[in-house]
Amino acid sequence: ADYKNKQYQYTMSEYAVEIERLTVRLENLFLESGNLSTNFFVRLEKSLEETENMRNASLKEVNEWWRLLQEDFKRLNQNYQDYLRDFYSGKSEQLMKSVEFIEERSPQIVEAYVQKLEARLKELLADTSVDEQRLLTEAAIFADKTAVAEETVRLRSHIDQLRSMIASEEAVGRKLDFLVQEINRETNTIGSKCQDLDITRTVVDMKAEIEKIREQIQNLE
Repeated sequence: ADYKNKQYQYTMSEYAVEIERLTVRLENLFLESGNLSTNFFVRLEKSLEETENMRNASLKEVNEWWRLLQEDFKRLNQNYQDYLRDFYSGKSEQLMKSVEFIEERSPQIVEAYVQKLEARLKELLADTSVDEQRLLTEAAIFADKTAVAEETVRLRSHIDQLRSMIASEEAVGRKLDFLVQEINRETNTIGSKCQDLDITRTVVDMKAEIEKIREQIQNLE
């Protein structure tokens, strides 16, 4: 009888350690995954509340309780993975739309700058004609300083990689983290180059979405 009690206590100790680890994971899921089915959480909460009662249960009852608890965690994990795929897919789509807007807006900034410069020169020179060559030179300098074509090309590539990783069945936590850092770096570069309110707002929105992705990645590690 003493041997069985000691063996039972040891078994429950193993379970308790594993339950504690899973409970911490569950708390993180509660915080980050509001769109997940609440049925999983309700069942798991009830099962976890029965932990203390298992000390007085038979080994058969404990094993059955543990089996059901593990199954619920597996289902929850799959549900969470589905949620993450939808989450990353949505964020990558938003980022790509932002890149498309920046690509469309950038040439318009140069055109607007040339028009303002020409109007300013005409105002300063009065009746004197504007030097077209000088105007073209200034426009070229401005365009070079504010050009973000290379950054948007790299962003497109990074976002495509993000989409590929989402579809992958492999563990991609660290790869995702590195990729998000690269996306953030290119976005910061665009923000530092642009001299346009609309692009600045877009960059701010992009950085907010990137931070949400980064928070989710941290939960995977």
